[in-house]
Amino acid sequence: MLGGIMVKNIKKLFVGVLVSMTILVTIPTGANAEWRQTNTGWWYSQGNSYAIGWKSIDRNWYYFDSNGYMRTGWIAIDGTWYYFYDNGTMATNSTVPGGAVDTDGKWIPTSYHNVQVKNAENDTLENYGKPAPGTKIVIKEVKPED
Repeated sequence: MLGGIMVKNIKKLFVGVLVSMTILVTIPTGANAEWRQTNTGWWYSQGNSYAIGWKSIDRNWYYFDSNGYMRTGWIAIDGTWYYFYDNGTMATNSTVPGGAVDTDGKWIPTSYHNVQVKNAENDTLENYGKPAPGTKIVIKEVKPED
């Protein structure tokens, strides 16, 4: 009888230790993660390391360069352009300086602003530089001074 109680207690102890270890292993280690700043910029520390590449923090996406610094402005990542605000969060579904981005944060090449820039690049003097009808055009030869 005494041996049966000990076996049950050992089983309970083993299960308790196993459950405790499982809980400890599955708890996120983000408790010691924090934002830090140097003269170079902001970075996100994760214990003894720092974030590199894409990182979701508090439901916002950020991008960190190979040195761990948070990037802002327009950034080409794997051939796709994204815009990151001054606070580092990725813009989504909005118009931003220089264009617009979709719900995934990707640049929309056909956004209104981008179409306007493209049209301006394609415009020539023929389209915008024509003088009013009846205007006399004088062409004067200018020679460089000797």
